[in-house]
Amino acid sequence: MQPSNQNKETWLEFVWPGYHWYQGINPAFAYIEDIPKLGYRFSKFAVGYSRGTESFYYIKDEFENYGAEFFEEIKKDPNLLNKILAKTNSAAEAIFKLGKKWQDLDFTKLNNKELLACHKELFKWDKQLWRNGQIPNLLELHNSYLTNYVQKVIKETFPYKNSSEVFSIFTTSTYESVSQQQDRAFLKLLGQAKNKNIAGLLEKHWKQYTWMTYGWAGPALSLDYFQECFERAIKDQTISRKIEESSVQKAKILSEQSALLRKMSATDRKLVILLRSLLEQKAKRVDGHSLTYFLAEQMMAEIGKRVELSMDLMRMAPPDDVAGLFKIVNRKRLQEEYYRVLLWFDESGLKKLVSKEAEEKLKYIQDRLPKAEVTDEIKGQLAYRGNVKGKVRVILDIKDSHKLQPGEILVTRMTDPSYVPIMKIAGAIITDVGGITCHAAIVSRELGITCVVGTKIATKVLKDGDLVEVDANSGTIKIIR
Repeated sequence: MQPSNQNKETWLEFVWPGYHWYQGINPAFAYIEDIPKLGYRFSKFAVGYSRGTESFYYIKDEFENYGAEFFEEIKKDPNLLNKILAKTNSAAEAIFKLGKKWQDLDFTKLNNKELLACHKELFKWDKQLWRNGQIPNLLELHNSYLTNYVQKVIKETFPYKNSSEVFSIFTTSTYESVSQQQDRAFLKLLGQAKNKNIAGLLEKHWKQYTWMTYGWAGPALSLDYFQECFERAIKDQTISRKIEESSVQKAKILSEQSALLRKMSATDRKLVILLRSLLEQKAKRVDGHSLTYFLAEQMMAEIGKRVELSMDLMRMAPPDDVAGLFKIVNRKRLQEEYYRVLLWFDESGLKKLVSKEAEEKLKYIQDRLPKAEVTDEIKGQLAYRGNVKGKVRVILDIKDSHKLQPGEILVTRMTDPSYVPIMKIAGAIITDVGGITCHAAIVSRELGITCVVGTKIATKVLKDGDLVEVDANSGTIKIIR
């Protein structure tokens, strides 16, 4: 496989606000070590970080061409991808077990050896989750090869049906996300409202689900949050009714899904199920990451106290380097990296650049990024069907989530579990990054909220207050004024 013509080299940029340096190490090495084992070696690749925002950079034609080649392999042998998904599944399950095991564990009471043992065990599974989880991104991050194939098959197999509705049915997950598990458990809790020990039951519920929207850096949900939700649901019976209706509706859709799958050829059925499996494992992986960092940052906060490092600087230490902090701490180096650090990989090997060197290499990349065109129509990919008009609210950092008003169109680069509370009140959701398996697509289907993903330019073109029409069925956003 030949690297890109450097004279025509165009780069891709994926920006993750709120995502920290230590979290990006394992996914970075998936592109440096794991994906090349499949035959797809990037001639250049970079990961940059500055003050709470991490970015991944790829050469565009390599990412697209390798994705196309990988898809051809998957079409011949879907089990190639199924084996990878099985590894992400086992890692997520291991993390969920650790969450239950450590639910009442006070990490501040552990000695250094015990604390580091917990940290090592957790990040062993985080490594497996991340590094296997990146491989499917060749298909469905920026690229949409499997999605496009399934959409084509739907139109050919069901010419008289609404293709976007059939696609929505096929991509309805059989996995019950932690958010959906919480809804079901919350409904059961409401049924015990007159129990004398309801306060204790509510506290138990809180401990079990406090991490569900933690995302990359929290915060966790408080006991007060669950108490307020409980009191509101007792007064407003429509809340429990909506949860019940959502469960019934999902069961109905899954029944339709089974009936439609039986009408497909065996080959096409396998690939449709593969797409569904891909998004199910992505949802499970996101839940696994959320729990990982909820647990990890409790450990890191305690380690930080013992070695006299702030959480910002603890987040600059790769997981494999944490044990070494008890021997020596290079605080100056960590502070420099917090402001600007870049992992640069090319044919000569891997380099870690800091400060001015990192800035110079970053400029090299940014000069080769595609420029956003001025337009009054933006194209993306259907995540959940619908047609909605509303005013835009651009949220680039979850810290600004309070600015989103109910019914406004949420426009963001990408979402993670910490965005779920505002996603629930959005009139529609638009993202720059992602395909059918991204977090925004998965959650929008769970919530039944119109969503277009993978626009690439929405946050650059749209401004707060813009009136837009979101036609998710065609993947189009039109600026009305």
